[in-house]
Amino acid sequence: MKFSVRFPKRLVQGNSKVTIYRTKHTKTASGFIYQVAWYDASNARRLKQFTDPAEAISDGKRRLEQIAAGEIDAAGITNADLKELRKARELAGDVPLLSALAEWKAARQHGGIHIIEAAREWRERQGSASQEKSVEFVYQEFLKAKILSGKSARTYTPHLDSFSDKFGGLKISQLKEPTMQTWLNTFENHGTRNTKRSKLVTLFRWAQKKGYVSRAMKTEAEMTDTAEGVVKGIETITAPTLLNLLEYMKKHHPQYVAPLALAGLCGMRRDEVQNQLWDDIHLKRKLLKVSSAKKGTPAYRLVRLSETALKWLAFAAQTSGEVCPGKTWAIDRIRDIGQTKDRFKLPPNCFRNGYISHLVALGGNIERTALEAGNSPKIIRKHYLELFTAEEGAEWFGSFPEMTGTTITAGKKVGAA
Repeated sequence: MKFSVRFPKRLVQGNSKVTIYRTKHTKTASGFIYQVAWYDASNARRLKQFTDPAEAISDGKRRLEQIAAGEIDAAGITNADLKELRKARELAGDVPLLSALAEWKAARQHGGIHIIEAAREWRERQGSASQEKSVEFVYQEFLKAKILSGKSARTYTPHLDSFSDKFGGLKISQLKEPTMQTWLNTFENHGTRNTKRSKLVTLFRWAQKKGYVSRAMKTEAEMTDTAEGVVKGIETITAPTLLNLLEYMKKHHPQYVAPLALAGLCGMRRDEVQNQLWDDIHLKRKLLKVSSAKKGTPAYRLVRLSETALKWLAFAAQTSGEVCPGKTWAIDRIRDIGQTKDRFKLPPNCFRNGYISHLVALGGNIERTALEAGNSPKIIRKHYLELFTAEEGAEWFGSFPEMTGTTITAGKKVGAA
């Protein structure tokens, strides 16, 4: 199908700009690649390639929002203010201005008027422990180390790729808490922000261990704030909405049938769907294992496959490999497609919320629902009870294996509560 958008496509918001180029390429099915181009915090030009124009445009829009969110509001700034700001940025060099000021203030507090002498003394004492490497270099080394330790890089890349894209050209030792906090604040959803902060802290602790940042104190990432806000009621969808969306994806976007089935009919989280392997989905046994979950955590679980889940997973089934190859977040893409032209109303996390609320309505078993959702019974009681009827639960799932009697857990059976 011919794509009607003209290229290059320029996305503009205020003074922020992202451009999407189309370039001929002999090794892609369409004969083209699509490049998203923007400038990062160090004013270095960055590029990211896609084979799907829709994915390129979606990525471009996301980057534009992030860039615009970090800009200074120019309203009311005088020429003198602008000259002073330009001079300050010139003096700061390739260090972000907020980071430079924060470092100066902290140094002034500890070293008084003798900042330079204190810095020289610290350098002599520190020696070569702190290696001046870029964020991008340290990030790639971090991913290699995680892979060698047996972990999946995709546990981190969906959360930290955008951080590396924005700050990759800077020295990791130059990044300070205010700059990282500003980046974290661009994510409005508190859960998303806290997840990204957690991965960022993991990266900086590893960098500290390897000597890429100072070992003398807490890392700058650990000094950022967690997001706290008013807990809102959950938003979900009905069984007809889910089933109609599955039919729509089957007809128009079959590659997203399996991810949608995993989220809505198996209750998997956004990142769990993204990291799921076909090798861990057992249609004959009517269960799956969550591929990315860590042992010893509630997320490490087996999930029974209902009649409806089996039907849709069988439609898309592969013998092995990733359910969601590539870097595009499948659940985000599904919501984008579904909400285009108001086809469906799909609130954030509506698929997993729908799974939990319909499952507890169907069986009336809070403990079992918590086990299969990888959650706590307290959360189920607080947010998911009495949203739907048992009949609506049956419409969502169809029938279930072992609906009563024993509960399947990882490696054993225990009596149902």
